Amino acid sequence: MRALNIFILCIGLVVLACNKKAGVGDDCESGCKPNRVCTEEFRSLMVQVVNSSHAGVELDSFKVVRVRDNKMIVDNVQWQQPAGVSYQPGVYLVYSDAYMDKTSVCGEDFEFRGYLKDKVVANKTYTIAHDCCHINLVSGDIKIVIEQ
Repeated sequence: MRALNIFILCIGLVVLACNKKAGVGDDCESGCKPNRVCTEEFRSLMVQVVNSSHAGVELDSFKVVRVRDNKMIVDNVQWQQPAGVSYQPGVYLVYSDAYMDKTSVCGEDFEFRGYLKDKVVANKTYTIAHDCCHINLVSGDIKIVIEQ
């Protein structure tokens, strides 16, 4: 009986030691552990820009800026279609693991801006975080419907 009481006490202490409000993003500024083990995958966040008929829209240009400081992260000049990936009209890069250092574990807001004839026709905000290995979409719709 004494062993059972000690076991229950230990389980109780473990449960009480857990902070249910603690999350991955609680310490946004802390660095990632240097010896972390990550998968070999490379994540990219793509957005699809379509018209009201759901056909892909070819933008003249696009860019993604970090909202906090309006810093451009990626644009159509920097981004190249990955080798081996079939081309899909209206599909554009918003973010990838290559830009992981531009966000935090808690996430940052990034704005996708798509242009036709120098006019913004697609504008959507995404909250993107990382887990020290890969990016994660926290919020934002990956399909943008525009009127043409």
